[in-house]
Amino acid sequence: MLRFGVYEPIQHTREVATPIVAQKSHLENLLEEVSKIALPEFVAKRGRPYVYTPPQIIAAFVVVIYRGLDSFSSLARVLENERNLALACGFKEKTPCWRTFLRRFSTLDEDILHMARAIALKLINSSVVPTDKIAVDSTILEAKGIPAQKNNPGVIPTDSDASWGYSDTKGFIYGYKLHLASTVGKV
Repeated sequence: MLRFGVYEPIQHTREVATPIVAQKSHLENLLEEVSKIALPEFVAKRGRPYVYTPPQIIAAFVVVIYRGLDSFSSLARVLENERNLALACGFKEKTPCWRTFLRRFSTLDEDILHMARAIALKLINSSVVPTDKIAVDSTILEAKGIPAQKNNPGVIPTDSDASWGYSDTKGFIYGYKLHLASTVGKV
């Protein structure tokens, strides 16, 4: 380079690029916190063994809620396309197909429901889920099969956990009452 009549060679400096560290998304941090929750010991039942553990299925359930997914096929697609999210859920090698999610979500037993309750409380206590505005609603779900009959105790109901309830719009229904509480704002 020529400057003020004096030739100075250009000194090329090689800058060392700092490595780009992939930061975890908010959802991945959330799944990491969920994995720290003390879960009841998983006891295998008779029959075909589970390929995926209940904590993995619960983590996938959190993904459904967080992302607002509306189908099991969309959940399977998201986990297949976003490998880091699948790893955060605990799916090391392969992700479950939508049929697996359908089957496993429909058979959530009492222990897994307790785990979901513990996760919800952890999210509320850590201020991830705002509780300043909450909407609450309920509906009656009719049980399938033969209902219980007070006047005929010889009839055995198909679903012994269900009970009779009344709705102004539907009348008397044999089934369950579902209560839902949801935050109004964005999570």
